[in-house]
Formats: sequence, structure tokens, C-alpha cells
Amino acid sequence: MKDVTENFERLLLPYSRVLFEFIFFSFLGFVYETIFVYTIYGELIARGTFAFGFPIIHLYGMGILMAYYLLNKYRKKPVVLFVYSSAIATLLELVSSYIEDFLYGQRSWDYSSMPLNYQGRISIVISFVWGGLCLLCIFFLYPGVKKEIERMPKKFLVYSSIFLTFYNMLIFFEILKAQLS
Repeated sequence: MKDVTENFERLLLPYSRVLFEFIFFSFLGFVYETIFVYTIYGELIARGTFAFGFPIIHLYGMGILMAYYLLNKYRKKPVVLFVYSSAIATLLELVSSYIEDFLYGQRSWDYSSMPLNYQGRISIVISFVWGGLCLLCIFFLYPGVKKEIERMPKKFLVYSSIFLTFYNMLIFFEILKAQLS
């Protein structure tokens, strides 16, 4: 039985590490958005959702991890990495705006007043911001985050990720059920 448990933990460990990376960068995105909105509008507005036990913005976690895992091979070519990560983040933002429209009947951002925007959903200016944030995260933040997550006890990572995954699946299906009824 011990071998089965060890194999189970070994199989789930990579997922658990990525989940914790996702939570960290999504929480960091929440902090960034809160500061950004406060700087622009002078109001504390909590944007994002409460998931995994933290206030997070999923888009940031997904964007950073997609950029890192898909584009890390371009690390020695920062200009290419910037262009590709800008494109990935912008595509993710566009798709997310349609999903948010479908699920909630609204979206959390509107770039209509910005130059070179598409339906207020994406803007070239913001695309460059995403590219810069991806470079910052890939070169400076991600290595430290990965190191800290690898220092966590393996059993804690695996079993807490199982709990968090099921917990959030329940929440997701409740939201979906509410939106479709």
C-alpha cells in the first residue's frame, strides 16, 4: 500500500507545484490590479474572485504560467520572448473577455478609450504591458517562487492541491449552474 501512495504522490507532485505557482501569480495579479486601480481611480476596488482560499485574478496566473511553460525556451532572446508573451497574454485576455461575457453578462475591463483597441476587449498598449509583466515574472519572480514551492513538504503540496481542486470544482459548478438557470 505504501508503494501505491508514493506513486500517487509522485504522479500528482508536478500538478501540485503548478497549482501553487498558479495561485501565487493569480494572487499577485490581484494585488497588482488593486494597486493599479487605486492609482488610477483613487478607490480600493476588489477585482477578481475568491478562490483557493485567496483573492485572485485567474488571468494573471494563467498568463504567466502559459508564457513561462510555452516560451521559456526563448529566454535567451528577450525580444522574441516579449513579443510572444504579449501575444499569448493578449489572446488569453480576448478569450477570457468572451467567457466572462457568457458566464456573467459583463466583463471586468474596457479598453475602449485606449488606442488600437478591439471592441474594448484588448489594446496594443495593454499588450505591451502584459509583455513587460511576463518578462519581469519569468526573469525575476518565477525562479524564486519555484524554489520556495520546491522547499514545501511534498505531502502538503499533493494533498492540499487535491483539496483545493475539488473545492474549486464545486464552486465552479455552482456558479455555472446559477448562470445557466
